[in-house]
Amino acid sequence: MKKVLIVFLIMNMPFCSQSQSSWLKLFQTTENEYFGDLYELKNGNLILGYSQSDPKIGVMNKIAITKQLNPYGEEISEQRLEIENRQILLQGVIEDHGNQYSSLFIFYNQISGNSLNSGIRIEKYDGSNVSYNFPGDYDLWALGKTEIYTDKIILTGSYRKPGYTNYTPFFQTLNKEFDSISYIEIPEDQSDGSYQYFKQITGNKFWAFNMFRRRLEYLDDKFNVIGKYPLDPFYSYSFGFKWDSDSTFYYTCKDMRLPKPYTIAFNKQTHPFDTTNTLRNHWHISDTIDFTAFRQSIDFRTKDTILIGFTRNINIQNPYYAQQPSWLVVLQTDSLLNLRWERFYGGDAYYVMSNLISTQDGGCLIGGWRFDYQNSTEDQTDVFLLKLNSEGLLTGQVEMPEFQMREAIVYPNPGRQLHIRLAMQHPKAQLQLFDQAGRLILQQQLHQTESTVETSHLPSGVYLYQLSAPTGLNESGKWVKE
Repeated sequence: MKKVLIVFLIMNMPFCSQSQSSWLKLFQTTENEYFGDLYELKNGNLILGYSQSDPKIGVMNKIAITKQLNPYGEEISEQRLEIENRQILLQGVIEDHGNQYSSLFIFYNQISGNSLNSGIRIEKYDGSNVSYNFPGDYDLWALGKTEIYTDKIILTGSYRKPGYTNYTPFFQTLNKEFDSISYIEIPEDQSDGSYQYFKQITGNKFWAFNMFRRRLEYLDDKFNVIGKYPLDPFYSYSFGFKWDSDSTFYYTCKDMRLPKPYTIAFNKQTHPFDTTNTLRNHWHISDTIDFTAFRQSIDFRTKDTILIGFTRNINIQNPYYAQQPSWLVVLQTDSLLNLRWERFYGGDAYYVMSNLISTQDGGCLIGGWRFDYQNSTEDQTDVFLLKLNSEGLLTGQVEMPEFQMREAIVYPNPGRQLHIRLAMQHPKAQLQLFDQAGRLILQQQLHQTESTVETSHLPSGVYLYQLSAPTGLNESGKWVKE
C-alpha cells in the first residue's frame, strides 16, 4: 500500500511573497522511484516529476508520475504516464495559458545500456499529447528545453548516430501549440555534445553552454556555431549554471587545482570568455566525496542572495544504493560569493540532491532521492522534497526526528575516530562527550570548522555529544565508537 509521509512545519497562513513555508515530503512506496525534475509555477504551485518501477524486475523508469502541489506541499493533482516497453522520464515543464502547464518527457528502450527507439512526448495542458520519434538506431543522450523566444519553444539535446563516436546536437523548434516548425542538427565539424543554459542577446543570437565540452558557444538564429569559448580548463565534473546578465553568469563545479578531489567550487564570471575578473570561491577542502546537485545546483531570485546545493559523501560508483550516510548541504552567498551561512540536512540515510530551485517566497526547494540502507532488504529508493525558508531553516516541530537540519556534522558514525565539521557561521565550538551514564568523558575546544578529535583511548560503545558556541550553535546527538 502506498504511504506518503509529510512533515508540515508552517501551514496556517496564505501563500504570498512575505510568508514562507517549510516542510519535508517523502514519497515512500514499495516501488523504486527515480527523480526527474522540479518546477515552480507563477502562482507558487510546485510541479514534481519522477519515474517509478518494480525493484524486483529491474526495469527502470517504467511509469512517469507528475504531481502538482501547493506551496505547503499538499497534493493538488497527479498524472501517470506509461508507454509499453519504454522507459519514460519527465525532462521539463512548459508553463502557459495562465496557471496551466504542459509536461515534456523522453522515452527510450527498457533495455539497460542504451537509449535506442527514443522520442519526445509532450502532455499538453488540455489533456492532449504530441510525440516526436527519433530513428530507432539513434542513441539518445540528453534532452532539454529553452524558451528564449516569446513565441517559440526550443527543444535541444543530442544523440549518437550509427557509426559515429561523438554525440550530435539537435534543435527542434516548436510553436506555442507544440507544432514542429523546424529541426536542425549541428554538423559534426562545428560541435558535438549537448546544449543547456541559453541566453538570448541582441540580433537573435544567443549563448549556450555545451555541457559535454564544458564551454560556452555563440550561436546565430539558425543555430550555426559562431564561436567557442572553453571555461577554465581546471574546472570539471557536474556543472550548475545561472545567468545574471547578457555577459555575467555563476556556475558550480569541481576545481582541479584544489588538493582534495570533489571539492565544491563556485564562481562568478563577468565576461563570456575573458576570465580576468572571474571571482572564485570553494566550500572547503573536503575529506569526503561531495557532488553538486545533478540537474540544478545554483539559483537565485535576488542578485545578492545566491543559493548553492550539493550532496556531501556521495558514492560516485553507486549513486543510488550506497550503504553509507550522506547529507544535503545548502550554502548562501552574496553576489560576490562571500559565504553567509551553510546548513546540513539528513545524515540518517543515503540522500542525493538532484535539484535546488529558489522560490518566490524567498526560500528554496530541494528534490532528490533517498535510500534507507539501514532498514531496506532490497535496492529501493524514494523521492523527497524539502522546502526551506530564506534562512535555510526547518521551523516548528519535526515528526520525523531522524531527519534533521544541523549546523555541525559528526562523522563517521559509527567510527573509530571522531571528525567534526562546523558550519562556517560557527568557526569555534566546545565539544563535550558523555558516556551512557551521563558522565563527562571528554571536553575539548574546537578552533576551526574541520576537526579530528582523538578518541583512541575510549572503549567501544555509545556516547552522547554536545556542541555549543556563543554564535548560537547548540547541537547534540549520539556517536558510536567502533
